[in-house]
Amino acid sequence: MSERSGKEPDEVFEYLLECGLGSTPGTAAEVLDDGVRRRISPNKLPVDRWVEIIEASHRAGLRSTSTVMFGHIEEPRELARHMRVVRALQERTGGITEFVPLSFIPFNTMLGRTHGIEEISASENLKHTAAFRLALGRTIPNLQASWVKMGLDAATESLSWGVNDLGGTLMEENISRMAGSHYGVRLEPVPLAAFCDELRRACASLPRRDGVRLEWPAAPDDVVILTDPRKLTLVLRNLVGNALKFTEQGWVCVEVRVDGNGLLLRVSDSGIGLPTLAAETIFEPFGRATNAQQQQLPGMGLGLYIARQIVEQHGGRIWVNAAPEQGATFFFTLSSRDAWTSDVLLAGAAVAG
Repeated sequence: MSERSGKEPDEVFEYLLECGLGSTPGTAAEVLDDGVRRRISPNKLPVDRWVEIIEASHRAGLRSTSTVMFGHIEEPRELARHMRVVRALQERTGGITEFVPLSFIPFNTMLGRTHGIEEISASENLKHTAAFRLALGRTIPNLQASWVKMGLDAATESLSWGVNDLGGTLMEENISRMAGSHYGVRLEPVPLAAFCDELRRACASLPRRDGVRLEWPAAPDDVVILTDPRKLTLVLRNLVGNALKFTEQGWVCVEVRVDGNGLLLRVSDSGIGLPTLAAETIFEPFGRATNAQQQQLPGMGLGLYIARQIVEQHGGRIWVNAAPEQGATFFFTLSSRDAWTSDVLLAGAAVAG
């Protein structure tokens, strides 16, 4: 805005204050080292200009956050330089409300592909978080963990590593998910039994051949899951719809099981089954079974791919057991003991029971 208007940052912030602005984000900091910035974000402001803008914001009475993006090509000394810049800025202005470390998500990014970067582990993420807390001392009182980067399990653990705030309390996060993060799905508490009852009624109207039974035993009535019900509905409607489409006689059964390891959903049928090798490719884009009987039925081969994406965004996994002419059973989980807070939380009493 300063460049486009030709006005100094102080003038721009004065105008924005008049328009109702109450604070500014301290994003686009990446790593405050010009050597790193030239390599990873050459179109972003150099360090001195970034500091100038944030300092002008603070002078205008607008407080800000401050961030760092780590876990890519940076060296420890460059992160240390970043922390010195942030700490010195805070000592001059006192305008930073909290510091937000953001671990790099490499999967769908050019930087990740060209440099062969792997996602930082949870333990390394926590070690970096603790180091940032120590580097800030008492200059910035609040350190925030981003669960959409770390996952809820690691973010919860980070409360013992110097964090006192949890970020990502938003309807739905897109930036991290576009980069390949499994986290950031919109979540809400959903009673499992009521959700399954409603979905069972909806699936009863799906097309099926005469005489094919849809069996759906009642789900446990004392379980609450934290999930996106719209997306979970898409997964189950796709699996049930496929099972009904490929079953000429017999049954389709949907089962939900809860145990100490989490939530397991199973959709099985007595239909035409799958070729042996199809289980390896059926979750890929445009992946369809190769037997002639299935090829004659309509479909683009995208439904199971989308289902896999949704399940993985919930921190779970999806797979199939099938054989030709022996029916198929699709499984998916929405939680595991190793990552019990990966976007699906089970009520403690339900898990214990």
